[in-house]
Amino acid sequence: MECPSSPLEPRAQRYYELARDRFAVGDYDAARTYINAACAATDAPTPDMLRLMGNLAAEFQCLSMGVPLLERALEGFRLAEDTEGEAIALADLAALLQRLGDLGRAHSLIQRALVLLAPENTAQRARLLNIAGSVASFQGRLDEALALLEEAATLASGRYAVWVGLNQAAALDNLGRHAEAGQVLAATAELLPPDDGVSGAFLAYTHAWHALAQGNHSSAYAAAHHALQQIGRMQHPVATHPTLATLGILAREAGRLDEAAELLNQARELARPYKDRAMELGLRWHGALLHWQRGESEAALAELTAVVAAMEAGGYGTTLLWQPGRFAELCRWGLAAGLVSDHAPWLLRTTLAPPPTLHQADITSLTRREREVLQLAAQGLRDEEIATRLCVSIRTVQNHMQRVYDKLGVRNRMAAIRQLEATPPAAGYPRRVQTPPAPPVPR
Repeated sequence: MECPSSPLEPRAQRYYELARDRFAVGDYDAARTYINAACAATDAPTPDMLRLMGNLAAEFQCLSMGVPLLERALEGFRLAEDTEGEAIALADLAALLQRLGDLGRAHSLIQRALVLLAPENTAQRARLLNIAGSVASFQGRLDEALALLEEAATLASGRYAVWVGLNQAAALDNLGRHAEAGQVLAATAELLPPDDGVSGAFLAYTHAWHALAQGNHSSAYAAAHHALQQIGRMQHPVATHPTLATLGILAREAGRLDEAAELLNQARELARPYKDRAMELGLRWHGALLHWQRGESEAALAELTAVVAAMEAGGYGTTLLWQPGRFAELCRWGLAAGLVSDHAPWLLRTTLAPPPTLHQADITSLTRREREVLQLAAQGLRDEEIATRLCVSIRTVQNHMQRVYDKLGVRNRMAAIRQLEATPPAAGYPRRVQTPPAPPVPR
């Protein structure tokens, strides 16, 4: 079907405008109704209509169904020599490809879109920078991701400023800068439009992960349930599976393994039609941890192998995975068992690589208590578990970790753990005992 360059009939144009306006405020059910009516009122959809249909397909059905629609829209804008429309369609397509796991192509499309986009279109530039920040974060380029998101925050307004704020808070949490992440979330909540249920649900979901990153399980549980209640009121599935996954992770961390299995399976079934690669990868990782805790070594290794293969193929960093120290431990276990050996070069170059430069004086500058906290973190313990083990408050543990980051010149827990594990035993600080080729004792 060709993309017409002539204007739509008045009735089709009106339906399209209603669909576009409802989509902009997150009312996707109404948007879908109106875009279907617009299509019924015309023989050939315009590139703008195809673009909206592609985005709605991603919201309601399957990400991969949105790709050909957006590619058709992109071709229509090119034929019409509409560079602004082409840039916006490139941004939409990049956002879908990011979620499908094609990070390299997504990055390439963003760079093209930034060249095409008019400098005065600050709203779309903010959106492009936000997508670029998300891609960089998935690839583990955390400092670059934060810089892109901070630039996006200076340009974004309205509803989109909320989404930029959520990604910015997540990036700060990934860097271990939890206090700053909390400040960004508080500021983002002030920007939330009262009628935007979708953004409200994702704000609650991000709050849950922010609390989880700090080891505050009770707050994380309350925030995740709040998100689920909002989703129920909206009767929209867009945030259901990530929220169920969060509750499943919390149940697993608390040792309620049967409940965790049920919640993670529900999340996986709901996520399946979307073919969201990042979500699939995260769910597989938590499935591996669940099997590991149950002592189900074969199932744990199968999930772990799938995760490592997807990470290597898609260029993902470990920021998608909760507790990178535990991920490294499982990878060592998998290598020792000989079941992820095909991915050994990649693992040794990335996840298990020593830091580029190691300054022994940095490690020896840690106090005894700071070293204890870091060694327990390297064993995969949460802040809450470390606090219990050492009989101190969670806040004290977080303060110790921040001082560790400062002394080692790193920005997150994974980098600090790598420094510790690369320290020669002669420095006086024994490394963590390597995991033998058998399932570790479930915690």
